[in-house]
Amino acid sequence: MSRGDVAEWARTHEASFEVAPLVEMVKGRQVQVGFTLGLYARLPLGSGPGPERRAAAAEIWDELRAIAQSLAPPEEGRARVEVESPRTAAFFQPEGQMRPEVAFSARVFRGDDYFTEVTADEEKKVHGVVQRLTDLGLKERPRRTPS
Repeated sequence: MSRGDVAEWARTHEASFEVAPLVEMVKGRQVQVGFTLGLYARLPLGSGPGPERRAAAAEIWDELRAIAQSLAPPEEGRARVEVESPRTAAFFQPEGQMRPEVAFSARVFRGDDYFTEVTADEEKKVHGVVQRLTDLGLKERPRRTPS
């Protein structure tokens, strides 16, 4: 899909994303070891529950996966991307709107040493990913803070 096609698809499906730190406990302290990436798109409710809606959700998840794959680091790099399996559930937007979405989630971390803390250079690369997603027409979600 071309960049313009992705932007149109993102607009039509109200696609959005969030990038958050991936934090683990290392020797008794919290360490940011990578990032989580969430991509979201509206699930059309034209058809009622059943096989048609499940098929529509699968197509949307595949599009979100394709967008994420277009961001993948070069294979010779140290980063590893672990994609969560698709879930057969619709998610509701965190802003309290009752509009179901399809969610795609992945974790990005250093493949050769998982528990190593993220560097400033790696942070910069993630900012580049955020910019590329925005350029593709996805809207960044405000980061939620734990209550």
